[in-house]
Amino acid sequence: MKGEACGECEPLLLTATYAGVNDEFIGEAKNGGKGASNQQTPLTAFCCFVAAATTVILSFLACLTALVAYFPDISSSSSSSSLYASLSSSRTSRRVRAFLFNWERKGVHEASRDSKTPVQCYTYEVLNVLPHDPNAFTEGLTYHARSGYFYESTGSEPEGTLSDVRKVDVETGKVIWKRHLPKRFFGEGLTVIPRNKGKEALVQLTWKESRAYVHDLSEEEGEVGRDGHLGGEDLESESDGEFFSTSLGDGWGVTNSNLKNTIIISNGTEHLTVFDVKERRVLRSVKVMDGGIRQKFINELEKVGTEIWANILERECIARIDENTGEILGWIDFTGLKNEPGNDGFGDVMNGIAYDDTHNRIYVTGKLWKSVFEVKIRKLEGKSADVLPITRMRCRAAKTLPNYGYE
Repeated sequence: MKGEACGECEPLLLTATYAGVNDEFIGEAKNGGKGASNQQTPLTAFCCFVAAATTVILSFLACLTALVAYFPDISSSSSSSSLYASLSSSRTSRRVRAFLFNWERKGVHEASRDSKTPVQCYTYEVLNVLPHDPNAFTEGLTYHARSGYFYESTGSEPEGTLSDVRKVDVETGKVIWKRHLPKRFFGEGLTVIPRNKGKEALVQLTWKESRAYVHDLSEEEGEVGRDGHLGGEDLESESDGEFFSTSLGDGWGVTNSNLKNTIIISNGTEHLTVFDVKERRVLRSVKVMDGGIRQKFINELEKVGTEIWANILERECIARIDENTGEILGWIDFTGLKNEPGNDGFGDVMNGIAYDDTHNRIYVTGKLWKSVFEVKIRKLEGKSADVLPITRMRCRAAKTLPNYGYE
């Protein structure tokens, strides 16, 4: 569309072109022109002023519309007020460019698309340092409220040792009882499950065999494991003991589910699998996602309240996961925990979470660490837009782990 602002306005000829597809207004001012008279009446001047002002305003609104269209959900973002405040200032161009740069760099736009509730970031405070067997290659850790002991699953490291399941005194770290697995099996995650008539058992995963062992917990006068036995000795033969197949290939972490007779298993992929222990079958699985990015190498699991907490292999972090959706609700950054006094950098990677739901206590440790830490979790201070990218850089899973054979 092309038109003149007013017929008598020869000194300032305004033309405007409207591109309907792109919703853009392009204004063009041209000085000079042809006419018999160079005189302007007050009405003519006013008409030209209104036309020029209208064109400028429409151009500005078109640019703003295009910018909002480029970010469809910008009006619902927590940062939208900053955008409009910036646009209304006298330094519009520079501030808009800075805003868009920071928007993309900090990942605010990504977070607003992926979840209505922003991912939260947390850190830790050490409340207590407890002794831990420095020869235990911890793959699973759980707190048994009825007895007040830890139960722990270890892997066959260093080479030549046998994996085991053990009962451990919380305060002293003393191993009260342990049972070795057959040589071929590498112990992994561990959890307690209920059985018939008020009895309980341990479910212990193995790494590469799709096998889960079931260890009965003996009961005497209401005290579980009072005699220091789990109802048997070492499992020497591959046919010894009670076990079942998970059909998942790898077994990494395991914990209880909100559903009756079910457990949740991680197997090194981005999936958490809900498994029916009674019927011995997979019910469903969910993908663990953070900001639309899948998170593999989920290791030890622990149910904490309504959430699933998970170690990520080779990361000093714990992911707080929604059991039903697989979405990561928050990251707990444990950077530096391994070097805390009492452990002093000793051992391998962080792995092992235990939750005492009676007293609301959290315990964490690592493979071959000489300490178990009782910790308090607190929210990280600072704006989410500043804290979240740094936390994700530290905590998100690696894409590959060639040292473990995962390309």
